[in-house]
Amino acid sequence: MKFSFDPYCSRISPILKLIACQPCNIWLYVLLFSPFLISSTARAIPLEETQPIPQLQEIDFPETSADLLTQDLPTFEDSPEEEIEEEEEEETNPSEIFIDPEADLIFTITGTRTLRPLRQSPATITVIEFDEIETNLVQDLDDLIRYEPGVSTSGDPQRYGFQDFNIRGIDGNRVLIQVDGVRLPESFDFGSTQLGRDYIDPETLKRVEIIRGPASTLYGSDSIGGVVSFFTKDPADFLEEEGDDAAVSVKLAYDGVDRGFAETVTASGRLGQLEGLLIYTRRDGYEAQINSDRAPNPQTSETNSWLAKLVYNVNEFHTFKLTGEFLYRELETDVLSSRGVLFFGRNFGRRTDSLLSRDKVTRDRYTLSYEFNNPDSTNFFQILRTQIYYQDAQSTEQSTEIRRSTPPFATGRANRLRFRDSQFQNSTFGGDLQLESNFNTGDLTHRLIYGFEISNTRTSRLRNGFQETIGFPGRIGSRTNRVGPDAFPVKDIADTDNFRFGIYLQDEIKWGNLTLIPGIRYDAYRLSPDPDPIFESSAGAFQPSEFSDSAISPRIGLVYDINEELTVYAQYARGFRAPTAEDINPAFTNPGLYRVIPNPDLQAESSNSFEVGVRGDYSRVDFSVSGYYNTYNNFIDTFGRTIPTPGLAVGSFQTVNRGNVRIYGVEGKAEVDLGSGFSILASTSYTVGDDLDSDIPLSSIDPFTLVTGLRYRDPEEIWGVDLIGTYAGRPRLPVTTDLPNPFVPDSYFTLDLIGYYKVSSNVSLNVGVFNLLNQKYWRRGDVRGLAEDNRDLDLFVQPGISVSAGIKFSF
Repeated sequence: MKFSFDPYCSRISPILKLIACQPCNIWLYVLLFSPFLISSTARAIPLEETQPIPQLQEIDFPETSADLLTQDLPTFEDSPEEEIEEEEEEETNPSEIFIDPEADLIFTITGTRTLRPLRQSPATITVIEFDEIETNLVQDLDDLIRYEPGVSTSGDPQRYGFQDFNIRGIDGNRVLIQVDGVRLPESFDFGSTQLGRDYIDPETLKRVEIIRGPASTLYGSDSIGGVVSFFTKDPADFLEEEGDDAAVSVKLAYDGVDRGFAETVTASGRLGQLEGLLIYTRRDGYEAQINSDRAPNPQTSETNSWLAKLVYNVNEFHTFKLTGEFLYRELETDVLSSRGVLFFGRNFGRRTDSLLSRDKVTRDRYTLSYEFNNPDSTNFFQILRTQIYYQDAQSTEQSTEIRRSTPPFATGRANRLRFRDSQFQNSTFGGDLQLESNFNTGDLTHRLIYGFEISNTRTSRLRNGFQETIGFPGRIGSRTNRVGPDAFPVKDIADTDNFRFGIYLQDEIKWGNLTLIPGIRYDAYRLSPDPDPIFESSAGAFQPSEFSDSAISPRIGLVYDINEELTVYAQYARGFRAPTAEDINPAFTNPGLYRVIPNPDLQAESSNSFEVGVRGDYSRVDFSVSGYYNTYNNFIDTFGRTIPTPGLAVGSFQTVNRGNVRIYGVEGKAEVDLGSGFSILASTSYTVGDDLDSDIPLSSIDPFTLVTGLRYRDPEEIWGVDLIGTYAGRPRLPVTTDLPNPFVPDSYFTLDLIGYYKVSSNVSLNVGVFNLLNQKYWRRGDVRGLAEDNRDLDLFVQPGISVSAGIKFSF
C-alpha cells in the first residue's frame, strides 16, 4: 500500500487566512508579549525562606522525563545547602527509564494547574509516567489505561478503531482531551460514521494525567466528565543537565494483537542555550486477532508521527519553545461484515457484495510558548506561562461498494457501484496565559493562579460521491451524483465557528496542616453557523441557528494532613458542557423513512460533583480510597426524541435535553511492599449510574473492576516483572423500547505477564504476554447498544493470548 504526503509548506496559507479573518485574534497576538508589558508593574512581598512553596525548578531534574517527578522534595533543617547537594548526588541517571522503587512522592500538574504532590490533591488523578508507558508496552490509547479501573476506552473493530475515553461512566465529548494544553478535536458520530479521537502516538508522550470527575473550573466546557492530558517529550529529557550534549535512540516494537511493527528514532541535542528534539515513529499493522472462530474484517494500517521541538533558554528564568507535531494515519479495510441481504420491506432492500474503505486521519499542530519561572521574583507574579497555537485535523472516509439495488436481491447480479468520499475538518487557532503569585497574609500562605484561554475552532463536514450502473460484467453504465437520499455534494451540518473564552482564578491557601483551595471560572461560548450553497441545498427549509451561552463554574477543595503519612480531602465542583454544532444544527432527510432536525432550544449540560477521600503513604504501604456522588442536569441525548411525521415511516429525530442523571461510586488503590523487591498491587472501581427521569440504568457505566498484581523489582534495577490479573463484572444495562434485548457481556478474568531487562546501560528490553488464560470476553464500551441477537457480536470479542515486545538502543 502506498500513499503520498502533501508538503506542509502548502498548509501555511490556511493558517494565515484563519489568523486574518478572526476578529478575536487580536487578543492572541499579545499573549507572548504580555510578560514584557506587565513585568514593571505592582510588586508583592516574596515568601519567607522558612516557608517555601515547592516549585518545579526547585527539584533539580537531570532531565524532565516524567519518572523524575516522583523524587522527594528536599527538606530544610540544619544545613539546607548540604542537603540540596546530597539530593543532587542521589538523582537518577538521565538515561534511567525506570522509576526508583524507593521514591514515594509523585506530582500532578493538572489537578490545580500547579506542581503539587499527588497525595495532596483535592481530587482523584491518575498519573501515568514515561517508565510505565515503556514497561507496559503501550502501543495505542487502549493499552494506556489497561490497568486503570474507573477509566476505559471504546472502539469500533469493524472499521474505525479507537473511539473515546470513559471516566466514571461519562464518555464522548464530555471528556476533554488535550495535548500540551491544546484541545484535541471532538469525536463525530452521525449515522454510520464513527470518528473517534485517536490523534496521538504514544511514542511522543512522557506523561499522561487523567482527572476523574468534572474539572470545568480550570478547563471549561467539555471537561464535565474529566480531563485526559498528554504531555509530549522535551529535548532535556534525553540530555545531561548542563553543557553541550547530544543523544540518539532507536526503538523497535512488536504488537502481537495486530501483528504490528513500530520503529522510532529519537534525536536530541543542546548547543549553548539552544536545544532541539526530533522524534519519528512509523507503524504498520493489521486487523486485531480476535479470540473468535469468526474472521475479523481484514485491515491494514500505516501511521507516521513526527514531533519536533526547539527550545531557547534565554537564562535560568526565561524559556521560549517552538513545537511542531504531525500525525498521518491510514486504514484500509475490507468490511466483510457489511456483506449480505438487508430487507426494508417486501420489495425494498439491497444486497452488498463488497465494501472496501480507506480512512485517513491527519493532525498538524504548531505551538509557540514562553515561560518565566523565578520563585524569588519581586514582581507580583513568580511564574508566567503563555502560548499561542494553531491546529488542523482532518478525517477522510472513502468507500467503494458493490451492491444489488433492485429485486431479486438474493439471486440477482450486482448492478450498482457506489463511491463515497467524506471529510470532517477541525481547525483551531488559540492561546492562553497563566500567572502564579505566591505570598503570605499573616499565618496563611497563598499560591494564587489566574489566567485566561481563548480560541476559535472552524468545523466543516462535507460528503461527496457518485453511483454507477453496472451492466454486463466489465461494462459501466450511467453515473449519477444521486446516491440513495443524497444528491452529492452535501453538508449535513453548516460550517461553524466555535468561539471559546474562559477566565479563571484559584487560590491554594495553606494554614498549618490544612489547605483550602477555592476556585472559580467564567466561560463564554458561541456557535456561529456559516451556511454555504451546498448546505442550503441539502438542508432545505431548515435554517441553522446561532447558539451562545455562558457559565460560572466554582470549585472548593480541602486537604488536611492528619500526620506525615495520612491525608484526607474533600471537594465540590460544578461543571458544564455546551452543545456542539451537530447537536444543535443537523439537517438530513432520508425520503420516506426519517429525517434529522435541528433543536435551537437545546441547553448546556451542568453537573454538581462531590468527592471525599483518604490517602496513606507509609514506609511499606501506600493506599488511597475515594467516594464520589455526581448529578447531571439537562443531559444532552443525541437524537433521543422521535417525532411522528407524516410521510416518514420512522419519523423525525431530534437531540434533546434530559432531566436528571445520577452517578456515584467508590475507587481504591494500594501497593504493599513485601520486602526483597516484591510488592502487591491492587486497584478497584465500582460505579452506579441512573437516568432518574426514566428510572433506568445508564448504559455508559462500566461494571465493577478489580486489578491485582504481584511485582518484583531487582534491587540493582537490572530487571523486573509484573503478574497482573484483571476482573470485570457483569454490567447493569437498561432495557428500553428501542433495545428490549441488549447484549450483556459476561464477567471475565484476564492474566498478563510483563517484564523488562536492562541488557546494558544502552540497551533495554521489554516483553509482555497478555491474556495468558486465552479468555474470550467483550468490553462493555465496545458492545454498547448492540442486541443479544446481533449477527456481528463475535467481531467485538477481544484478542486471545498474544505476545508483545520492544527493544531500545540509546547512544
